[in-house]
Amino acid sequence: MMQTMRAGVSVGENAIEDDGSIDSGYSIMGIYVLVGMYSKFQISDKIWLNYNPFWLTTISGSETYKDNYYGLGHSHILTHELALSYQISPRLNVRYFANFNEHVDFMDGDQRVEFNYQF
Repeated sequence: MMQTMRAGVSVGENAIEDDGSIDSGYSIMGIYVLVGMYSKFQISDKIWLNYNPFWLTTISGSETYKDNYYGLGHSHILTHELALSYQISPRLNVRYFANFNEHVDFMDGDQRVEFNYQF
């Protein structure tokens, strides 16, 4: 397992200001922090599962940004990524991904299948 902590800057185009007006062009909306973990559970030599939870929160910026960036009335969010992988050959694998969060359940989240081939 590997833990991570990062800080970042959110940049928006035509962002909504605290007074409801639209800021034309690009602007720095605020600063956020991400704390997360990458994990890998080896099921067999060809199958593994990844679970990667991330907690994000706004720490500075406009009131609109701080109070609503992760959804109406939300200044923070807990996200989840699950990946089930199968190694077909040393150069080819297939992976199923599911991304969801505390406001979007597993079935309504983003789901995709990815094929990776190494040249």
